[in-house]
Amino acid sequence: MLNAETAACNRLLMIVFVLCHRLFQIFDANHHDHYSSLRNYRHAASARTTFHLTLLHCDRIFKSELLQNPQQQSPRTPTNNQQRQPSRRRVDGMIPQVINFGTNLSIDTPRKIGSMVRAGKAPREIQQMVRKCNGKPMMSQPHVEKRCSWCKKRKTAWYCVGCKRWLCTHRRNTKNNQKKTPLYLVPVQGKDMTFQQCCFQITHEEAWGRDPGDDLQVWSGSPDQKRARRVSASRSSEE
Repeated sequence: MLNAETAACNRLLMIVFVLCHRLFQIFDANHHDHYSSLRNYRHAASARTTFHLTLLHCDRIFKSELLQNPQQQSPRTPTNNQQRQPSRRRVDGMIPQVINFGTNLSIDTPRKIGSMVRAGKAPREIQQMVRKCNGKPMMSQPHVEKRCSWCKKRKTAWYCVGCKRWLCTHRRNTKNNQKKTPLYLVPVQGKDMTFQQCCFQITHEEAWGRDPGDDLQVWSGSPDQKRARRVSASRSSEE
């Protein structure tokens, strides 16, 4: 990836090679010749030694120095298992705090976790992560919006570090909204209040309603099959 540091290093190396090229032209010149102008001198110098020949000459010098000093070790590139130091760059005047409560996977995080989970094709580790997550929402700063991984319709700035999904947390209340919003009924200070049921709540309500001692068995079927099984179980319990 090209950034300011690599661009500056490339420019400095090119300046050094140009300097070597000019020095080679000076040393190869015949000092008894007199040129009417600097342009004529440079034209004659370029005819004697081109920049390509200078680069080849520098390559031979570097290789000869390397062969003469075989004990010198070449710099090693960092391996993938070495942890990358967290960035200490300031964002909006503040240094971000490194978290230690996010989920760490042994595999690369899939880009479409929501689609894989809903289709029942997610790896077992991803299924365990999603099922165990009880919700750890964070809002992006600076403000960045991604498409919700559950409904695939709305964009959201809220990201759950527990299950690694972008999930919308509210639905805008406008007069043109014809679709009815599912609601929760919650007692607050002795009064019943209603709250929106959005993708963040839908994807975590199973973990909120599960007993702490419940075994986390992974369901291999599709979400529709799981929902039908839950409905049939509730009906049988009522009967």
